[in-house]
Amino acid sequence: MPGGAGTSRSATLGIGGFGGAGGDAGNVGLTIQAPGADRVQIVSVGDDRIAVGAQSIGGGGGAGGINISGGISMDGQLVAGIGGFGGAGGLGRDVTADIDADVFASGVNSRGLLIQSVGGGGGAGGINISGGFTSDPDTTEPSLVFGLGGFGGAGNRSGDVTVVQNGQVMVEGTNSTGILVQSVAGGGGAGGLNVAANISLSGGANTANGFAFAAGMGGNGGAGADAGDVSLDSNGDVLVNTRLEADPLTGVNRLVAADYAGGSMGVVAQSIGGGGGMGGINAVGAIAPMGQPVAIGVGGSGGAGGHAGNVTVTRGYVGGVADPHLIRTFGDGSTGLLAQSVGGGGGAAQINLALALTVRSPNQNALAATVGIGGSGGDAGNGGTVDVTHAGDIFTTGAGSDGLHAQSLGGGGGSAFLNVSVGLMRNANSLSFAVGGRGGAAGTGGEVIVDHDGNIGTEGYNSSGIRAQSIGGGGGNASFDLAMGPLSQNNVTLVLGREGGSGGDGGHVSVTADGAIETNGGLSSGILAQSIGGGGGSSGAISIGASHTSGTGEDAQSYSAGLSVGLQGGSGATGGDVEVFNHAQIVTRLEDSRGILAQSVGGGGGMGGINAVGAIAPMG
Repeated sequence: MPGGAGTSRSATLGIGGFGGAGGDAGNVGLTIQAPGADRVQIVSVGDDRIAVGAQSIGGGGGAGGINISGGISMDGQLVAGIGGFGGAGGLGRDVTADIDADVFASGVNSRGLLIQSVGGGGGAGGINISGGFTSDPDTTEPSLVFGLGGFGGAGNRSGDVTVVQNGQVMVEGTNSTGILVQSVAGGGGAGGLNVAANISLSGGANTANGFAFAAGMGGNGGAGADAGDVSLDSNGDVLVNTRLEADPLTGVNRLVAADYAGGSMGVVAQSIGGGGGMGGINAVGAIAPMGQPVAIGVGGSGGAGGHAGNVTVTRGYVGGVADPHLIRTFGDGSTGLLAQSVGGGGGAAQINLALALTVRSPNQNALAATVGIGGSGGDAGNGGTVDVTHAGDIFTTGAGSDGLHAQSLGGGGGSAFLNVSVGLMRNANSLSFAVGGRGGAAGTGGEVIVDHDGNIGTEGYNSSGIRAQSIGGGGGNASFDLAMGPLSQNNVTLVLGREGGSGGDGGHVSVTADGAIETNGGLSSGILAQSIGGGGGSSGAISIGASHTSGTGEDAQSYSAGLSVGLQGGSGATGGDVEVFNHAQIVTRLEDSRGILAQSVGGGGGMGGINAVGAIAPMG
């Protein structure tokens, strides 16, 4: 912009393009039924194949555009830049399926039935880089630079999923699943990186006016969305990685393991909240070799996690009357029936750095000032209610393969990371101020109810017959904060730390069992029922330090003092009530395998604050 005679000023503004929003999906309905008494048969052969699928999937938001803004001027200038914001994800809508068919799928990553609603994820925020350079050492004009990283887009919710399934399901292949029913909400996009730097040569003859200012903020992460409810009513045998083989002695057909690796589950029903996006890194520097630099930096905060919906599984009942069927899996990591509700985790806050630097000021009244404000971790989402009613037999062979696993998990709170504020002002004055980022609060575990009637047998290590758990998430850790003013004639440093996030409570757990349960591996209880509160996050500290130097050379005297007080760690959460009503015969055969283990466990408190504060005074 024009100035007076002998002046040269400039102004620059740059904004990255914003990402577009993802499109919404529609509702999906699927019905498979033979017109007569015969049952439909559906066969799929090949890797990554789905025999029967129904999906409503929202589109992902677009990423924000990168922005680079810069200015070079002899006199004062203003430079501002903003990274493009990420677009919001699209909506996943309701899915209903009524399937009466015998289904076979063979191949790696194959699925017998895949019924899903998926919300679109938010787009990532765009990177921003802003910089300014002022070349005239005698100018009296200030140089100002501002920068903002693009914010991540919000995820969108997923719809309710309702499935009625009748018929036999048989799958073969590593990482294959017989029946997979899910509502998965979109996660928030990550915040964009921001870098803002200002170099000013002003201050030679007019030190009081030699001024370089830089301020910036990392982009905040987008919020994760809530997931819908999931309901599955299933009847029929589910056979995973099995084949029929005639017994050499009797000639009677029997189920034996197919020649595949594990990671293949029988029945899976899940509602999963979207995770919060990670905050963007922020780095700000103001450099005035002969003047007065000021730098202010704010770290990007993590987005909040979304809540999970309720999960209801009814298997082996027709019209309220028991009609038991079989679930059989082979291989490690191949649980028979898994029902889960999982809250989304809070996004982590990223690193924040603020630096003000001068080499040597001719004016001992000059000041270098830095302010660093750490981003906070996002709060997490809650797990929903999980209710499983099961009649029939479940047999698994392999490590990490429970018979029936019902679980509600609260998301973990996002952690804040490093926050640093440093003012380097040789032979003058510095002020360094740091405000820490807090840890995100954790989500709670929901109620878990299991009612099982039938036989369960497991063969591998860490493979319980029934595992029912409600677990609260752990609180996020607060940032580690550092404020320093080395080499200054006089300096003051102040740190205001924050507390770690509180843990999430565990919910009520109830298990009713009838029939027979047998485990043949170590660490494999017959019935394991737990409610566990999450632990609190670690905290920061509050501290202040100061130093003063008088005199020069051999007559120099330096004085310094500091005080630091650590903050109390985040609170641990409570475990809920646990009830087991057992009418089953239970046999466990190896070490660390209880017949019935019912536990309610409170979460541990977070670690108290640790902080460092520096004040280094020169000796002349």
